[in-house]
Amino acid sequence: LDYVHIMTYDGNNTGIATHHTKPYGSGYSAENAIKLYLDAGVRPEKLVIGAAFYGKISELTTPQSADNSVLGKPVISTTTIRYTNIYKDYLSNSEYQECYDSSTGAYFLTNGKYFITYDNPLSIQSKVELVEKYNLGGMMFWDYGSDETGSLLKAVYNGIEGLNNN
Repeated sequence: LDYVHIMTYDGNNTGIATHHTKPYGSGYSAENAIKLYLDAGVRPEKLVIGAAFYGKISELTTPQSADNSVLGKPVISTTTIRYTNIYKDYLSNSEYQECYDSSTGAYFLTNGKYFITYDNPLSIQSKVELVEKYNLGGMMFWDYGSDETGSLLKAVYNGIEGLNNN
């Protein structure tokens, strides 16, 4: 094989508010996926990890505080949402709070009624750091058309370019 592309996203299909794309932490994470492949004997330079240029929006079954307390709560009606829409409609919406989960390196938005999990430039930088830490072959993403802002592509490019210049 030339490369093994690990889809380190779409890890949230549990019916609870959790991250669909997280760099670290228990369960499904980019780092745990990397370790599985390395332990199976795949050479690190053959591994390419993924970033999501889209998110998942879910309605919480019971409204919560708009903070980290939404994590682990039951959700219904999970739908895919483009990063462009997250950026335009939610990041600038004062009803929503952007939260950071330090145990996973992942970000999410919530207003207490809805939970939005997604990659942002900072979580992508954490994945770039995994590329460096494990000497991986690089990064990929899905899907280009879901980030009309260009900020996620720029984060991938600048991060990997920075590694190449070291």
